[in-house]
Amino acid sequence: MKRSCLVYLGFFLGVGILAGLALLSTIPSPLPGFSAPFAMKLGYALGIGFAASGLLTFALFGIKDSLQRLSDRARLGMKRMTTTRDGERIVAFGTVVADGPLLKSPFTGTDCLCYSYEVRCTTRGSSRTDVLCAWGYALTPSHIETPYREVRLLSYTDIDEKPPQLTDPAVRQRAAAYFAATQLEPTGYGATNLGIAAVKQLHSDRDGNVKGDFGPLPSDFLEGDYRLYEKVIVDREQITAIGIWDSRLGGVRAEPGAEILAPVVIRRGPVEKARRTLLRQAVTSAIFALVPVAIAAAIVWWFSRNMAQ
Repeated sequence: MKRSCLVYLGFFLGVGILAGLALLSTIPSPLPGFSAPFAMKLGYALGIGFAASGLLTFALFGIKDSLQRLSDRARLGMKRMTTTRDGERIVAFGTVVADGPLLKSPFTGTDCLCYSYEVRCTTRGSSRTDVLCAWGYALTPSHIETPYREVRLLSYTDIDEKPPQLTDPAVRQRAAAYFAATQLEPTGYGATNLGIAAVKQLHSDRDGNVKGDFGPLPSDFLEGDYRLYEKVIVDREQITAIGIWDSRLGGVRAEPGAEILAPVVIRRGPVEKARRTLLRQAVTSAIFALVPVAIAAAIVWWFSRNMAQ
């Protein structure tokens, strides 16, 4: 992840400087309407160059994401794990099996091997903002029975789906009972360093037994207008997991040093469904990457056209 950030930074700086120097030649001397020293013209050109470079860097990220999803889709088409080399990206698919005791999800009471939940609300006032009030995650030690070998789930997983809002009053009561018996780690404004460390620990845990609950939960939880969401993975379900291979522990984990940004991604359902999802996401990323390219081209065109007049 650090190497990728350096690549993006180098691309941003390099393209920005080159574009600025190229645009400098289009600025007449003096600028229309006032006499500007060379330093001012250079700064003006570099400002436009870096604005365009920022958009192109964003587009590069979208293109990389699209290619990565197409690569993952191709791996799924091979019907097996494509690598067992430590530290490389793998796509493992098959039946997920709980090795530890099953969990009970806090909102719906579903027996499962993995769950995540969120409590959200909308702030009132001049500007309405969607706020995450409380969230949590748990994973019992589990493995995926792939056609190639067993692959353990070693760390926090992002279940790639949008869950429906839970509106049953019984769900709210069950959630309230769970929170009454659970210590939430504070996060957000005013959170202690221990709370921040707990979030990092949740994402980087590598023993396959992961649990964390974070808040604070509002005092008017039962009466207030709060939205509840929950995602679960049940025992013996068909899933696809994408992450980094750990040869020593024989499983898939989040990317080291970037666990929060690049966790293990889980998609429920058969391989064919995962392939369709990856293709749709790749096309969407590619389309969105074209938008900043078009804006950057428009900025450079406008600058060159107006400065040449």
